Amino acid sequence: MSDDLQGTIPLVDASVVDRWDKEWMHYLSTESKWPHLIQSSKLRVQTDVRHLERAEIFATSLTMTADAIPMAPLRIWATGSELVQRSVAEIGCGAGFLGKQIGLIATRYLGIDVSQLALAIARGNSGPNCSYLHIGERTLIAQEFGKYDTVLGREFFIHQNFPNAMQVLRLAKELLVGVAGYVPTSICRIQTSNKAWFIQPAPSSTLTMRLVRLLFQLGRFKSSRRTSD
Repeated sequence: MSDDLQGTIPLVDASVVDRWDKEWMHYLSTESKWPHLIQSSKLRVQTDVRHLERAEIFATSLTMTADAIPMAPLRIWATGSELVQRSVAEIGCGAGFLGKQIGLIATRYLGIDVSQLALAIARGNSGPNCSYLHIGERTLIAQEFGKYDTVLGREFFIHQNFPNAMQVLRLAKELLVGVAGYVPTSICRIQTSNKAWFIQPAPSSTLTMRLVRLLFQLGRFKSSRRTSD
């Protein structure tokens, strides 16, 4: 495996995988299980999101059950046009809560996660246009480079320190189609254009602005609009 690939796809120790499997076992034993265990075939799209803007998507419940129980809001910082009939990848996909829903409106979806347990649940509950890879499947992940219009991170970056976050963003950039695409995350929004990265904050927070400023300081990103403290 090349040095470039080693620098792009995070190396994860087995102890980290084990820790996140245990985290998911604990989570599923203490929180409501049905949003994670319900199959996509039992969900139906309740909202036409194709023309919705980012703040609207963030607060929108995309699907509901046959009993008209809505799933939780998407809580992703993307527009509907970046999701509908697009190829979408998600880093930190967990048990497929988002993936099995996005798969109902996207052409294809890829989820990547560190927990084998969460991925097993996701695979069992998602549609045929959804696929899932463990972060340790580095060769298979590399084969997905350049195939996705949009790369998502839903409530994912809160679990990352700054070096990890930077490596995840490098992976996201590699997954995007060509040199134009979007990485809407819970921390910031990144657009790549002509091989330059442009950062916009997600819904205002101190963590967002701290991360944006740090990215600027590294000299690898440019702001597409003025930001303030």
